[in-house]
Amino acid sequence: MIDSTAIIDQNTLSDNLSNNYNTRIAYTEPLMKDVYLELSYAFGLTNNTNDRNVYANSGTGIYDNLIDSLSNNYELNLMSNAPGVNFRFNKKKLNFSVGTSAAFTSYEQIDLTRDITRDYSFVNHSPRANLTYKIKPSETLNFYYNGYGRAPSLDQLQPIPVNTDPLNIYVGNPSLKPSFNHSFNVYYNMFKMLTERNIWANIRYNFTQDAFTQFSEFNEGVRRYYTVNTNGVANFSSNINYGFKLKSIGMRLGAGGGYNFNRSVDFVSNFSSNAGQSLKNISTTNSYSIRLNIYKSVDDKYDFGLFPNVSYNNTKGTVSTIANAKYWSGGFNIWGNVQLPLKFEIRMDVDGNYTQKLPGYPSGNNFTIWNGFLTKKIYKNQFEARLSVYDILNQNRGYNRNFDSFRFTESYRTTLQRFWLISFVWNITKNGAVPTPAK
Repeated sequence: MIDSTAIIDQNTLSDNLSNNYNTRIAYTEPLMKDVYLELSYAFGLTNNTNDRNVYANSGTGIYDNLIDSLSNNYELNLMSNAPGVNFRFNKKKLNFSVGTSAAFTSYEQIDLTRDITRDYSFVNHSPRANLTYKIKPSETLNFYYNGYGRAPSLDQLQPIPVNTDPLNIYVGNPSLKPSFNHSFNVYYNMFKMLTERNIWANIRYNFTQDAFTQFSEFNEGVRRYYTVNTNGVANFSSNINYGFKLKSIGMRLGAGGGYNFNRSVDFVSNFSSNAGQSLKNISTTNSYSIRLNIYKSVDDKYDFGLFPNVSYNNTKGTVSTIANAKYWSGGFNIWGNVQLPLKFEIRMDVDGNYTQKLPGYPSGNNFTIWNGFLTKKIYKNQFEARLSVYDILNQNRGYNRNFDSFRFTESYRTTLQRFWLISFVWNITKNGAVPTPAK
């Protein structure tokens, strides 16, 4: 265990400037019936500068001692020329398009403080494909693919330590390369008007080449970390939902489920005897969820909905087991609306959030948010007086549970809790038929 105390007394002045210029032109030419060619050209110019100066207290209360190791003036310039081509095929049942653009990008980093310039160029392809197939008028299958690159930001590149958090010091890495993401999406939807049955399903898969991730070093309780490129980052999600209406009672019912997988990669210090060595850590999260939908509406009388859900989460890391966890979470949403005589209306919504406690984190993490509203419509519904009470149970608080390779955190933040509000609303929308012009 390390027991130490440090006082940091400094003043940081940052002058940031960002300019972005983008334009795109396109031309479409029909090649034959139902087949079209689109040619495009895009130009982009980006200029970012960050002049960061950190001053120490000279002992007189004046911050006038420049700390050279923490100060730097850095400039990042990007210029991109991107010609593109796209083919479209349109039929009654099948719409298909495929194309790509190639962004020829020049990349310039200028370390004005050290008088160092780094130049390099790369070609960034952006392939894309879309397919829509109408199986029936009320049944559709869609497929989408998009590939796109992302350049590192100036903060990720600027090679100076940022010690605003003395236990977690970030240092920029000017050797970063752009990352490239591949995104696949399949979507199915069916709705039968006569029986009021519907099914929708969705599958997404994403993976990133040269993804931006963190390289962490630990020394006497202080973490020093950088952004680096790596492969293996991916995520997968799938959802399905089925709904139908019980006409005998005028109620819609539905049920669905989902599965989500996330794989992240970073680099952490070895916790074994080989101090100073860093290992590749792969963190995976599997999440399984089930949800129900109940909804009923009667015109000019009332409507309400009930949406409960439950999920199971399993997180694992290959290097450190400290952040491994298995837990249940769930919740519900209830909302309702009742029309009363004399144009009064009562509405409410209730959100419940519940998360299983884990060893070492005994604090309560279950809360319910209940909001209520009383409304009176005035003068042909053009005006509305409203009394609102938010967080009636006084349980609102910001809560977040987070996992990564070296820590597991539960965080709470101060939020606005129970309060009431009186408001007067003027609806300026005018409804009615549009008059027919005189002939």
